[in-house]
Amino acid sequence: ICKLAKKGLTPSQIGVILRDSHGVAHVRWVKGNKILRILKEKVFANDLTEDIYKLIKKAVALRKHLERNRK
Repeated sequence: ICKLAKKGLTPSQIGVILRDSHGVAHVRWVKGNKILRILKEKVFANDLTEDIYKLIKKAVALRKHLERNRK
């Protein structure tokens, strides 16, 4: 999990890789904690949650689009 986090992957992307490549259906069942909690313990987690980060990124992209495509 830490190796994938060092590559810059989000917790949901890490979960998909673990599920598809390594056959780990639920990290919580194996490790006892969710991926985000494991990353917070190892200090790999961002201050922003993934949902908030995606919303901010989408808002910035929308603002750029509106600035470029004014009528």
